[in-house]
Amino acid sequence: MEDSVLQCLRRSFDNLSSDEAKFCFLLCSLFPEDREIYIIDFFRYVVGEGILQDVDSMEEAWNVVCQLLDELKDCCLLLEGKDSEHFKMHDVVRDAAIWISSDKAYGFYGFANKGLRRWPEIAQVDECQRISFMGNSFDSLPAEQPVFPKLRTLILRENGIYTIPDSFFQGMKALLVLDLRSENVASLPSSFPCLVSLKALFLSRYQWVNFDVTSLSLIGELKNLEILQLQGFQFGSAVPKEFGNLTKLRCLDLLGCKGRIPRNLISRLSRLEQLYLTEVFSNWQVDDEGSSSGGAATFAELANLSHLTTLHVDIGNPDVFLQQQDDLNFVPWPALTDFKIFLGEVEAWIRLVSFETGRSRSKQLAITKSTYKYKWVSDLVTKTEWLFLHNWPGMECLIGGAEEEGFTHVGHKLFEVRALHLFSMPDMRSLCSGTLLPNVLLLRKLRKLVIEKCHKLVDVLLPSCMLLRTHQLMESLEIRRCHKLEKVLSLVQEEEGEGGQSAAAGGIVLLPRLQSIRLWDLPELRSVWGDDDGGDVMMLAAGSLQNLQRLFVWDCKSLKDDHILPPIFPSLRRLDIDGCGSLTYLLSWRQAKGLPHLQELCVWNCGRMETVVIKEEPEEEEEVEEESHVLPSLTHLSFLNLPVLRSFFQGEQCSKSLSSLEYLHVEECPKLKKLPLSSSSPPVDLESFRGDSWEWFESLEWGEDQSIKQRLRPVFQPLEGVW
Repeated sequence: MEDSVLQCLRRSFDNLSSDEAKFCFLLCSLFPEDREIYIIDFFRYVVGEGILQDVDSMEEAWNVVCQLLDELKDCCLLLEGKDSEHFKMHDVVRDAAIWISSDKAYGFYGFANKGLRRWPEIAQVDECQRISFMGNSFDSLPAEQPVFPKLRTLILRENGIYTIPDSFFQGMKALLVLDLRSENVASLPSSFPCLVSLKALFLSRYQWVNFDVTSLSLIGELKNLEILQLQGFQFGSAVPKEFGNLTKLRCLDLLGCKGRIPRNLISRLSRLEQLYLTEVFSNWQVDDEGSSSGGAATFAELANLSHLTTLHVDIGNPDVFLQQQDDLNFVPWPALTDFKIFLGEVEAWIRLVSFETGRSRSKQLAITKSTYKYKWVSDLVTKTEWLFLHNWPGMECLIGGAEEEGFTHVGHKLFEVRALHLFSMPDMRSLCSGTLLPNVLLLRKLRKLVIEKCHKLVDVLLPSCMLLRTHQLMESLEIRRCHKLEKVLSLVQEEEGEGGQSAAAGGIVLLPRLQSIRLWDLPELRSVWGDDDGGDVMMLAAGSLQNLQRLFVWDCKSLKDDHILPPIFPSLRRLDIDGCGSLTYLLSWRQAKGLPHLQELCVWNCGRMETVVIKEEPEEEEEVEEESHVLPSLTHLSFLNLPVLRSFFQGEQCSKSLSSLEYLHVEECPKLKKLPLSSSSPPVDLESFRGDSWEWFESLEWGEDQSIKQRLRPVFQPLEGVW
């Protein structure tokens, strides 16, 4: 690197606002080149080092670290990562950070991703304060005890180390941060309790390693530990009771572990501010009088952790607090800002699909009707960003309906919700009542809506619905297994109300940011939008549905022709139709021309489909347009099990179509004899053409011009014998 570049970056470093910002910059040098650095890992390293001044809580520390990272990004010393949970450092900047951090005043030694197979010789061990061996290949550590009197951070993750000599940690009594993740060690060494100053410990286990979990009890002797992150451990009978000795612990993260939490362990960790137990343990017990020892942890222990700001937890049996708390106004954890809480039994696959995984900060809550009456639950709903309502009998309308036993109030608390999942609501008939509520703040931030197993729901979004009129941020809509649903989006012009104004008048821009619609197993669905009863269809204002990119319709056996797409969808990129047995065609000519950016089209298992695109009769006084390109951006086309499909285009072949096609798959379509390809505009980029057999390929009809057949022959791949 040129010296001028180094000096320029050095000046940027020297001009940073604080020693904390400078430390964060140098800490990045310990990560491998091009690494997407996980903010939570980085944050825990910083807290473990104890370099933050005038910070009293983990939440304050988080805010300070985020501000420091923003400062470094503003100075172009850091880059945005792949998402909000990660950031990066440019290679050139990282080289400068390594150069600066090598000053003995800082004591950084970075060996990340160096291909090392053994522990290297390190000069000036007396000055060494931070070492990273992240991402190397040595499987063992030196048998001779290393001595690092000033070492504060040691990162050994991602090496595959099998053994740690018993005396290894005896010469590291100043160590504050130790990261041993992604290793193959079978047990902790006997010298582990020598780490008397350790504040942050990261340890994980591979599934194939037979780890001696009894050695984890040694962690209980690290009395100054503040952050403990374990991953992948099967604790056997229970989490080691010795963990209860960690009375200074502020963060306990057991995500990815399994095991019972013994009674009276959590109650001893009174300083906990962050607790991650999702899918680790859910069988909290009722605090039976006289049961002071033995058994599992009680909900009372959990509820009494008054300093919690982060809580990721399952409470599989809500009776533990329904029986526990006679006072409905009891509010545990008043300071929660980051939570993922499941109340009640939820199907495992729903949990995986619905909840964000990992440690990402969010506000997620899953509740049932029986748990909502408790004040702490209803208070959490008000600040929840991801809400899962399940098993809620009696609720007929989410918003604006008549109150029934007070439970429809949940719909009046949805101020911050960005993702809403409604599951198994047996009495729900609509999302909102026919009248527009005066409080337009409800659901104003909604971006994702998922509805599943709401079997009395007939239609989802009406023109008067608040979701359409006042909430324009929705990006994703999913509806699954609603067996009486007939319509998704009704575009019917409503009758005039008072003053001669119709509820749908005024050119409403409908769902301008919607990007994805997924419809699955809706046996009575007749229309995605529009009216199948012959009513007047409301005219869409400019900008409506203009960003829709993905439309998936699966197992909707009653869906009628001409009720899948409005006339124009300029942004649609992918269209999947599967198991829609009533369709005889998919698109009209006008609709097909309104899909200039469609790239992928899949049509599977539609037993009555005869053609994909039909030609319409021109309306009176309508000029016949000169033939134009149809689906000019389509690159992937897949047909499967269409037994009566005869053609792609009804009538004459379009001479300007599918010129961008790269992948063509035709399987179990015995009556299809003409492909939508023309010699006048052939798909020059076609790389793969798969069909049933060579016999089927030879039976295709090409007309007088056989040139297109000759072009396709080299890329054709028969499917017979593939399986």
